[in-house]
Amino acid sequence: MRKYEIIETGFDRNRQGSKDSNPEKGGLVHVVRTLDCKGLSCPEPVLNVIDALIKLETGDVIVMYSTDPGSMPDMAAWAKRTGNRIVDQKQEDDVYTFYIEKK
Repeated sequence: MRKYEIIETGFDRNRQGSKDSNPEKGGLVHVVRTLDCKGLSCPEPVLNVIDALIKLETGDVIVMYSTDPGSMPDMAAWAKRTGNRIVDQKQEDDVYTFYIEKK
């Protein structure tokens, strides 16, 4: 069971506590951008994430939706290699969802 709440309605950097949120301690995860990578194949979902993170600040979180089953191992390997963190991931039917925090 998730110990934190994911807010996908945007992000206000001036909102008190938003940059210090800690999902492991029951904090909030504020999603600043959504990537719809459904229908794309490897390596496109990972490349879209890389492109999106370049434009963000450390600690920002994006959500990426993919229908490529290979995105599960691809995202895990990419996160391990780059130090960016997958805050949460899930699969519902044929859609894989990743919440990624920029290091």
